Amino acid sequence: MTANKRAEVFAAIRAESDTIAQAEARRLVAIAAACDTYSGLNIHTDELTARVPHGEQLVFPGADGTPGITEFFHLELALSLGCSPETAQVWTADVLNLRHRHPILWQATLDCDIPVWVARDVSRAALHLSFTQAREFDSLWSLRLVNLTPKRAVATTETQVALILNEDKEAERQAAKKQRRVEFTPNRTIAGITDLYANLDAGDAAQLNGTLDRLADVLKAGGSTASRDELRAEALGHLAHPDRARQLLQPSLFDGATVTPTGEVVNKHGEIVTPTSERCRHGAELILHMTSRDLANGRGGEGDALGPVTLQHLKELLTQCAGTVRVRPVIDLAAPVMVNTYRPSDELAQRVKLRDRYVMFPRSNRSAFGRGIDLDHTIPAPEGPTSSGNLGPLNRVSHRARTHAGFILEQPSPGVFHWKTPAGQEAWVSHHGTWDHPPPDHLINDPAASLSRTNNSSTTP
Repeated sequence: MTANKRAEVFAAIRAESDTIAQAEARRLVAIAAACDTYSGLNIHTDELTARVPHGEQLVFPGADGTPGITEFFHLELALSLGCSPETAQVWTADVLNLRHRHPILWQATLDCDIPVWVARDVSRAALHLSFTQAREFDSLWSLRLVNLTPKRAVATTETQVALILNEDKEAERQAAKKQRRVEFTPNRTIAGITDLYANLDAGDAAQLNGTLDRLADVLKAGGSTASRDELRAEALGHLAHPDRARQLLQPSLFDGATVTPTGEVVNKHGEIVTPTSERCRHGAELILHMTSRDLANGRGGEGDALGPVTLQHLKELLTQCAGTVRVRPVIDLAAPVMVNTYRPSDELAQRVKLRDRYVMFPRSNRSAFGRGIDLDHTIPAPEGPTSSGNLGPLNRVSHRARTHAGFILEQPSPGVFHWKTPAGQEAWVSHHGTWDHPPPDHLINDPAASLSRTNNSSTTP
């Protein structure tokens, strides 16, 4: 198939997708118009009064700030949508919430800038906001959601709602702590295997995750051929034996250890490891993204791994650290950094990942901090420098596509990536999302997106 034919096929797919989006938007407008015709009680219809002994009631399916609607409206709507009455009730609430609480998002939806189903999910994620708070969120964030993937749009909404409802979310977190539990359930299909489910404090979970990684590293260095998941599961089992876990976590075992059938821990020389008073500490890093507005309102910030972090939660995390807490200064992610080696330094790698936060392929949800992520030189070495303006996180598939399959990648400005596919499609990507055209200058040079603070905590298991 020729390149022109491929381009025609993908253009047809895009055209059909646009047609579907426009039809969805028109249906949204039609439902809103139907809501308007049922927004008041019909008190002059004798037939209706005769059929409903107590009269039709006005109900409020939407959240704060939305108008009432007659209680049987959703039954009519269900017939026209071809869905259940319950689903029609959800449609009614979503339309009212979008139109009255999020007018900017509503218009973006009608303009087909954001899919209807994504806008509905966003409005549901903001249900707990008051009318005033919903309008505040709408004015500050709705247009920023347009270019994000659906997953990131909803996650961003949940984060911002949590920061707006800082005190309420803190009370919710404290209540959730009382519901923590650990459950062991024998696997129903495989004898000798037990499934484990647990609710933990986010800080404790991060600490446990780090300890499992540390133990897995020791076991791997000791010669184990098991997969990473197997090693982590084995490590969790070793934690059930505190003395054995202490043996494995000795600082002297960076070169590996093995566990004998009798449960003894031996080093590479075959010597039984004796626990010492020296305790192995592994570092935990907390990265907080905060805007000047968050700081002014005392709302906390967004953690890369923990999600929304209230001020009280941050205090608890720092209080629980048994080691040294090191606070790094605010990092200006817009400042250019370059090294004279092909491999980026740790500082440069961190800056690029903090700046981009996700894999820089169109509409990717992959974290820049995940496994299998490469910091790719946009202009290949040796012509291209190892600098913040010439690096970007790519997963292996997108990396191979540009290296071997004819995908073209440019970085017109630091953190903004321009893709051209072999079939002639184009997209521009930054951590703000994906565009079919160059992104607006105010997003490229957004100072609020260029600041990040990291806390390094050396903690003791």
